[in-house]
Amino acid sequence: MRNRITIRIEDDVAEALERFISEGPSDFRTKQDAYRFVVREWLVTKGYLMLDFPRCHGRDGVSERNDRSQL
Repeated sequence: MRNRITIRIEDDVAEALERFISEGPSDFRTKQDAYRFVVREWLVTKGYLMLDFPRCHGRDGVSERNDRSQL
């Protein structure tokens, strides 16, 4: 990955992200992995990011739950 950003988030957002990491759909290795997943999921869901089908599985694409609903 070449692009790097740093963000500051409110306490309530940080707490929600921590809950997502502990209860979410994947076993994330790092917080950064979880944050990338959330951003990518949102961009795909809103139509800003289109992925080819092979990349739509697991952490690099939309969630497996969404993948199954599109079959």
